[in-house]
Amino acid sequence: MNYNPENLLDEWDHLLTALRETTYEVLDVETLRSNLANAAAKTRAIKDCRDRLGAARIEATGRLYDAMAEGRDAAARLRSYLKSHLGPRNEELVRFGVKPLGKRREHRHAEP
Repeated sequence: MNYNPENLLDEWDHLLTALRETTYEVLDVETLRSNLANAAAKTRAIKDCRDRLGAARIEATGRLYDAMAEGRDAAARLRSYLKSHLGPRNEELVRFGVKPLGKRREHRHAEP
């Protein structure tokens, strides 16, 4: 699990950018995209607040971890939706940080 806010925000920004750059229409993804964008903005704001306050750092860190968990859940739901919408073997999944399944294997039957 990634507990570094900078890395997590970079990961979410990459996912949101890839979604914006998609040339085809992904149906019903706006709510999921919006949830992740909101979680990223919330995480960024709390991280900045934590960095400025210092004295309230422990309380802000707890809120930061809650916002990061919310964002991880939103990103997982969005990736899951994209995987189901595009198909688990679609190479376009790589753009969204999802590893597609490999090609189907041929089954060889033993000759009698």
